[in-house]
Amino acid sequence: MNETAKTRIATHIEIAWGEGLSAPVTCPNCGAHGPAQALLGIDYTPPGKHYRFNLLVCPACAVRFTDNAESMDYGTDELIELGWLVYQVQLGAGVWPISSPLTRVPKPPGAAMLEIGGAFGFGLDFGARARGWRGLGYDPSPLAAFGATELGLDIRQAYFTPAEMADGPWDVAVATEVIEHLPDPSQFLRLMREAMR
Repeated sequence: MNETAKTRIATHIEIAWGEGLSAPVTCPNCGAHGPAQALLGIDYTPPGKHYRFNLLVCPACAVRFTDNAESMDYGTDELIELGWLVYQVQLGAGVWPISSPLTRVPKPPGAAMLEIGGAFGFGLDFGARARGWRGLGYDPSPLAAFGATELGLDIRQAYFTPAEMADGPWDVAVATEVIEHLPDPSQFLRLMREAMR
């Protein structure tokens, strides 16, 4: 992939806007195979490691996805050691993009809310405090434990799998900044649909 100059956006993260086409890939959304346009290249280099992600656009369905969905272990404490907790709370969470769509969901107080991959739990917190919903969250990262303690929320430090369906069903389900990390987004969307009342 041809790239413009890299820009450092955090201690361990550099980005470069992509130019040209990537190698042929298979779209995780529609299954189309072929060259996908690379929008952004991301180099994440915590001490002793290097992860490379390219944000691509499917030529058939225009979905955005990364070409390296399985390289990060979100359940490790190493993320806390690298300072991800401070970054997430101060900058990375995207509280407005998480909470804004929830203001438009027509569910009354008392509705059951599921948040998947919510990290610190800001979406779950908004649902509970601003909408009066009863919530449950799942996130494998150590941020989930911090959010559960700091915000007083029921966030389980685990992946959401079919086994967790017994905790539902739910009236509202949200997964912000999750789908681009998954090797099979369609399977995940089916699971979320099954989780709904």
